[in-house]
Amino acid sequence: MKLKKYLYTLVALCMMGAFTGCSDWLDYTPKDKETEDQTFSSKQGFYTAVNGVYNRLIDDVLYGKNLTWGMLDIMGKRYQTPGRLNYASNLEASTIKSYTYSDDEFKAIIEDIWEEAYATILNINVILDNAEQKRGSVLVESDYNLVKGDLLALRAFLHFDMLRLFGPVYSRNPDKLCIVYNDTRTAQAYPQLSARSIVYDHLIPDLDAAEECLAEYDPVVTEGPMASTIDGEENFTRYRQLRLNYYATILLKARVYLWAGDTENALIEARKLTDDPQVRAWFPAVDPNTLLGNSVNPDRTFSTECLFGFYDSGRNTIFTSNFDAANLSSSALLQPVNGNISTLYTTADYRYQSSWATGSFEKFKAIELTEEEEENDTYPFYTYFMPLMRLSEAYYIAAECLVNTDTGKAREYLNTILTSRGATLMSDEVNATNLLNEIKYEYMREMWGEGQIFYMFKRCYQVITGVFDASISSGGTNPSDNIYVVPLPESELINR
Repeated sequence: MKLKKYLYTLVALCMMGAFTGCSDWLDYTPKDKETEDQTFSSKQGFYTAVNGVYNRLIDDVLYGKNLTWGMLDIMGKRYQTPGRLNYASNLEASTIKSYTYSDDEFKAIIEDIWEEAYATILNINVILDNAEQKRGSVLVESDYNLVKGDLLALRAFLHFDMLRLFGPVYSRNPDKLCIVYNDTRTAQAYPQLSARSIVYDHLIPDLDAAEECLAEYDPVVTEGPMASTIDGEENFTRYRQLRLNYYATILLKARVYLWAGDTENALIEARKLTDDPQVRAWFPAVDPNTLLGNSVNPDRTFSTECLFGFYDSGRNTIFTSNFDAANLSSSALLQPVNGNISTLYTTADYRYQSSWATGSFEKFKAIELTEEEEENDTYPFYTYFMPLMRLSEAYYIAAECLVNTDTGKAREYLNTILTSRGATLMSDEVNATNLLNEIKYEYMREMWGEGQIFYMFKRCYQVITGVFDASISSGGTNPSDNIYVVPLPESELINR
């Protein structure tokens, strides 16, 4: 696969024509109508626009840092964070870990997240509006449905993360007004909606519509992820793991339903993935031979199992600048000071051996390319891959939904993942409480560096802990709305 060439193509695409950069490519006003018409006068123009939206996601403001391994994982107490470790500018990582939302630097980062997420959503809506106008002319039915389904799912993905960050703990106050949902191309102050309304009036309808579009027209259903380049073939319809594809959309629906405590529907969606053998065929379990000590290019992100993620050509810099204990001394982000990684993992666990065996968190460490790979730009797909959604999560969701009603089946779902990790299986005698704790620990083992653990603690309204004891309830920060509900940015409140 010509991975480097493909990465450069993505960057070039988001800067073509009327575009001035990945982060501001589509800030249209009425005077830009002529430029907009020109942009969407061809199928390639739509492809360029969609690539531009996805390129916004990889910025540090969103998933390149804050909403994955950075701010969110620090808030989830994934790391030891000495006070002298600056997260950004003059913001110390310890300020994030203590949830000091009143700090000016912290507030600035939170405001940037909000503004960039909603700017990206607005851009999505512009493309969707043009897709409706150009359906049947510029876009044939297959292209129209692929663009529409992809962007409806991505719009839901961004809104959902804003809900998880700024919204209430759903189980405690689902009717509290929180974020806005923008499904138009107009930049204005929209009314705040309740968490319940966001989920059932907006997120689920968007995802249902996306699923309908993608079920018939997403090539991932019939051809799989297609994580390689074929000369003469359009890359836009390949590399489906870099898009909100059909299977990622299903998992997102399961996430949303679980967030709302709707275990019946969450289970239905999760089982579309866990119980369909074709899904595992397209997203096979990682080969341990590509992970362990005899491998020079370990797939530490377990990319074959990821339903959605993105490329970051600076991935190794994330490791060398933040996690490399050997070279960063006490300024590295290390395992929690009161935690014990060997307690969380068994030493045989592939995740431990590939990401932790040296003492540093190595998930994002560079792989060693051969001379031939360097010369020919034929890098493995996972060289720069950063995960956002994993197939294993569907098994965790299914297990959690069944833990109190069918403990045996819940254990079966969990053991499916444990087996694929070389980990110790749950015994037939395990009770529902211990099984539920083990599911939560699996999130910690599986999704370190991916921004999901703070959300898990929030959804369950429990202690945020970096201690891996049997009770999963000690050694951390007690749950409260002051901790779990990140304040809306001041600029948003002023405009109301």
